[in-house]
Order: sequence, then structure tokens, then C-alpha cells
Amino acid sequence: MRPLMKSFPLTACALTTALLVSACGGGGASAPGTVNGSSGFAVDDYLSGATVTCDTNGNGAADAGEVTVSTDSSGFFKFATACSASIVVVGGTNVDTGLPFTGKLKAPAGSTVVTPLTTLLAEGMSAEQVAKSLGLPASTDFLNTDPALKKDGAPVNADLLKKTLAFQQLAQKTMEVFAALASAGGNAAKPAIYSEVLAGMATEMRRGVVLVSGTTTDESVIAALVKAASQRVGASTILSTEIKTGASSVNAEGLGKVMAGGLKILMDALLTSTNANLTAVTKAAQSDSRITAFVQANRTLLAEAPNAMTTTLGTTLVSQFTGSGGAPGEPTGPGPVPAPILPGTLLVSFDEATPAATGIGAYGGAMPTVEAGPTGGAANALKILKPANPETFGGTYFNVPAIPFTADRKKITARVFSTRANAAVKFKVESANGGPAVEVESAVPGAANTWQTVTWDLAGVDVTKSYTTIAITPDSALVTTGQAYYVDEITLAPAAVVIPPPPTPTPTSTVLVSFDEATPPGLIEFGTNGAGPMIAIDPTGGTNKVAKIFKYVASEQWAGTTVATVDVGGTNAIGTIPFSATNKTMTVRVYSPAVGVRVRLKVENAANGGISVETDAITTAAGAWETLSFNFANPGTNPPVGGGATAPLNLANTYNKASLFFDFGLGNGGSGPLPADRIYFFDDLSFVN
Repeated sequence: MRPLMKSFPLTACALTTALLVSACGGGGASAPGTVNGSSGFAVDDYLSGATVTCDTNGNGAADAGEVTVSTDSSGFFKFATACSASIVVVGGTNVDTGLPFTGKLKAPAGSTVVTPLTTLLAEGMSAEQVAKSLGLPASTDFLNTDPALKKDGAPVNADLLKKTLAFQQLAQKTMEVFAALASAGGNAAKPAIYSEVLAGMATEMRRGVVLVSGTTTDESVIAALVKAASQRVGASTILSTEIKTGASSVNAEGLGKVMAGGLKILMDALLTSTNANLTAVTKAAQSDSRITAFVQANRTLLAEAPNAMTTTLGTTLVSQFTGSGGAPGEPTGPGPVPAPILPGTLLVSFDEATPAATGIGAYGGAMPTVEAGPTGGAANALKILKPANPETFGGTYFNVPAIPFTADRKKITARVFSTRANAAVKFKVESANGGPAVEVESAVPGAANTWQTVTWDLAGVDVTKSYTTIAITPDSALVTTGQAYYVDEITLAPAAVVIPPPPTPTPTSTVLVSFDEATPPGLIEFGTNGAGPMIAIDPTGGTNKVAKIFKYVASEQWAGTTVATVDVGGTNAIGTIPFSATNKTMTVRVYSPAVGVRVRLKVENAANGGISVETDAITTAAGAWETLSFNFANPGTNPPVGGGATAPLNLANTYNKASLFFDFGLGNGGSGPLPADRIYFFDDLSFVN
């Protein structure tokens, strides 16, 4: 980061170089007017390698004849002559997080910084409106105050920086959703989508909404900003048909309500972060793809106007952060792609133009009617009144089109309103012509006089039968007096979503020695009593180089070969092997003359032979290459084969030397003779991550 500059008088600033002018005044204060527009900084934190355009025709793009320059590694840019037009910034990499910038920043003419907040000014907001919306001082000079300026590693304008980054995440995540909704061209058009998102949000913010208060955001304002952005993108005059169609395929208001909770979590995490962890939180938020994935998975449901499902979707998205991938305020980067919330099949709403429920009748003295439901319902509902002294089994029945039960769809849900607390309702389905029936009782959760969702698990239905009659019996075991029950939105629930376990990560390997290095590795033999090892050509052909090892009948049972690529204190080493709590395995490609050859791999400390670990593997192929795996969590007598006890792996030690022993234990002094003189080959000594 660039250092904080001290304040200079105006006359002194006028004489400073262009590199220093944006810092004159200290803390990012205004630079002299004579140099405004000639240089400045692109900030999301600082952007390195971004393209900066003096946008003389005001169309937000770099056109022929317009001057463009690039930012340096500190985010600094400089025009050869002053730019008297607005400034546009695209591309580049955030120097703190190392992540690419995919949006588009703008600033009015004369700015010495270009940020997401100067972009709002370029979209027609006043500085006072931006300050009010983000809870910043009314006197904030957005055009000349550098949010990212640091002194001794700490932000000079920490509150401004955090609110800038929080708003940037709101804009970026919203942009990413619309890019993903497009059938084609979304990724390439991200900068243009970003511009339209901010233009839409600026329109809403000019109404005087307060997005940030202290260190928390207003979820309802976030929802309104996303809605405004969605409407702007859907009606854009600069975006492609594919992008506009994608944005218009979801309901703007519903989209805002669903996304708002997740966006609030990401934004509040930035606002409440410490100066020390701000970069880490920014990187995690910027990398987080859960909101985009969730919208994609549920775009069919999001096409509808806001309804009860909208609330469920919003709650479920928040749970992706609070329950499966990051606590509130602690975004952890991409989590599991959420499974879609599948819609159920609405059987009866009691609002159909042609009634779905026909032949409504009663039993046990109950009195059913279809009428407007209590407050909080959806238009009409089925009312079941149990007047004074009815039979306890009083209820109602009606006919419906055949319920499309399947093997994995046997649950019915409905919204129920009871004037009695702790009510229980029986739900029964009967097949045509007096066939088999299934009845289940479920409790109505919650207090009296509130709408609740009740589920009946009709596991006993026979999917080969046609169920066309429904019977509902409230409080069948009680004598009630004048109790009323309302039932609405009877729905066959969707099949349960089965989320498969995450795939087992595919291990990756780092080759420590390949024998094709420009400087050939050393091979040091011991106990062979014959010709030593050498680097040779692959015995199966080609130009690949491998290690060729000899062992003779007269060799020691511990005869082996050390591989060396570096010299550590006069001893042979291969560099430190990066063992960790989860990574303790090495592999070697081996070409053996026989099956059942015991191969031992020993790793040790090059400076202290008393620090070592050994483990074994057995060849299963003869005259062919195979990869043997050596798990150092199982040294000595542990699998895959028995062997002499060795010290366990100690992660506190350094292991930087490796030796291989073929037919370990056979030969002079061993458990048996070597059957014959043998030649082995090995290659690609690797560490498994």
C-alpha cells in the first residue's frame, strides 16, 4: 500500500509530482484543482492492472479516440493530460485479495479516486444522498477521499472503507445473479450489468432510503435496491436480449425479498470486521457463490409474485449461511450449492373459478362453508364449524380430481386456522367407489387464532389406486362448543430433496523427484555389493528417464538407494516433505520383475538420522509400471505388510531425505535369500495432497 503523505500548503502541492498529488492534504483530502483529473486511484480496495478511460462521450465505454491508461500495482493511474470528462474503470485485480474485479466503476470529472460510491455520484446521486444512505458524515468528499488509504497497515478512513466494500458486495452479488440468469453472454457482460445494477440502485437511493445504520444494514432497503436493480436490468437499453430476458424471468420484488437476508449477512460481516481481518472477510464475501446458486436453483419459484413460498425461500437461503457454511457475519466462501425448493401440487385453494372441491358434505353435526378466511389467509377458505353439542367425529368431506400420489410423494400439507389452541385434525383420503382409505391425525402447532401449516404423512396410500375423496375431522376426540376451523391451500407435498454427500476430493500429487530434471538427481546406494544405481531410459520405451536399481543375491537385506536433489549441510536431501495432519502419504511409480516384492520407503531428517519413519508397500504387477502408495500414518508393523517397528511420524520434525529398499528383508542377514539377482526401476517420487 502507498504510505500516508503529510499535509502540504497549496503552493507546495502544486509543485509535487503527479504520483503524490492524490495524497496531498493527508487522509485522502482533496488534491489541488490544477491537477484534478490527471491522476488518481482505482479503489475496490486498490485495483492493479485495471483499464482507466477518460470517457469523453459519456457512454461508459472505451471508444476509438478516447484516452485509456492502466493502473499500477498500487492502483494508481495517470493521464498525460488532464481528463475533463468522467472516468471509467474496468478489469484489474484487487491487490489485497488477489481476486479479479468484474464490475465497472465510474467517477465524475475531476475525481482523484474512482470507487463504487463515486459510481453512485456518476449515476446522478448527490454526495449528501450517498452519505445519508450509508450513514456517513454529510461533509464526506467522495471524489477526493481515498477509502483504501492506509498508515502503518491500518485504514485511515476505516468507516468509509468498510461501507464502500459492503456496498460493493451488494452490487457485485446482484450483478452475478443477473449474469447467471442469462441464457448466454452473462459472464462477458458483467461490467455492463454492474453499471445497470448501480444505476437502478441509485434511483432507489435518491428517494432517501437509509441502507446502513452504524454497523448494520436494513434488510428491507436491500430488498428494495435489488428490486430496483432487477427492473433496470430487465428494461435496459444497453444489455442483450438474453440478459434482459433472464432478469425478467424472475419477479423483481420477490427476488429482492429472497436475496436480502443473505446479502445482509455478507454486508454486515464487512461492517463489523476488524481492521486486521477486513481483507479476509472481503475475500470470503467476494468469493461466495451461494446467493447466485440459490437463485439459479429456484428460478421457477421466483417467477411468481411474492407469496408464502417467497418467505420460505428467503429463510432457506439465510440457513445456507447460518447452518451450512458460515455463521452470521462469517462468510466462508463458496458453500454447497443449495438444493432447489421444489413446489408442491396445489389440490384445492377454494379460490378456483371452477371449484376443485365438489360435493361438499358433512357428518356428525359439523357445518362446512366456503367463505373468506380470517386475516392472514389467502382469500377464501373452507370453514368447518362444530356448533354446540355436535358429535365428536363431526367433520366434512368433498370430492377432488385424483390426487397424484407417487412412491416418494405421499404427504399432504394445508394451512389451518383454529379458534381452539392445541387442536388436532384428522385428514383422510378415500379411493373411488368405496375403495381403501388412509387417515392420519396431526396437531396444529402454535397458538389459537393463527394460521399454521400442518402436514399429514399418508404413507399407507396405495399408489396404484385413485384417491378422489377427502375427509377432514377436527378434534375428533373432544366435545367442542362452537369451535371454528379454517382449512386452505391443500397441497400434495413435493418429493423430499435428497442432498448427496459431497464427493470425496480427488487427491493431487506434487512430484518431488522425476529424474527428468535439468540437473539430474543423485542416487546413493548402500548394501548392494555390486553395481550401483543409475538414471536410465524407461524400460517400456520412450524418452522418459527413471532410476534403475540393482540388488544381488549377495546384497544385504537392507540394501537400498537414497535420492538426492539438494545438499543440506553436506548430506543428501530432497527438500522438506510437507507432511500435515491430513496429508501423510507419498507415492512412487515402480517397475518390478516380480509380483509380491516388498518395497520400503524411508524418510528421515538429513541432519539427524535418528529422526526417521519407514513404511512398506507390495508390488502387484510384474514387468509393468504401477503406483505404490506409502502411508506414513501406518509405519513399522502396520499395514500394508509387517515390518520392523519404526518411530511414528512426528509432524514437529523435519523430513527431507528419502530412501527406497526393494525386496526389503531378503538377502544377506535377512529372513530369507533373494531368489535371484534382480533389476528394479522407479520414478516420480511424489507427495499426495
